[in-house]
Amino acid sequence: MGTVTAVKPDTVTIKMQDGKSETVVLEKSTKFTKNDKPAKAADLKVGDSVMINASMDTKIKMYKAQEVMLGAAAKDNKDKTPGKK
Repeated sequence: MGTVTAVKPDTVTIKMQDGKSETVVLEKSTKFTKNDKPAKAADLKVGDSVMINASMDTKIKMYKAQEVMLGAAAKDNKDKTPGKK
């Protein structure tokens, strides 16, 4: 869960809730959804709230995204963070 800080054709960088930044590789097989509807990599914008399902590729030492969820679904989960009002 985080906020998009940079978008490139094959990667997205997000600022995590703990303040750390992580760059995630986007592949042709990465699934994108926005508000529970199909989306595209082009829909990713700086400032978007996202949740990304990814796995570590130990060869390149980067995460590869299987699924990127944008919009309300990501924001709804963010609002449920313990301690948030």
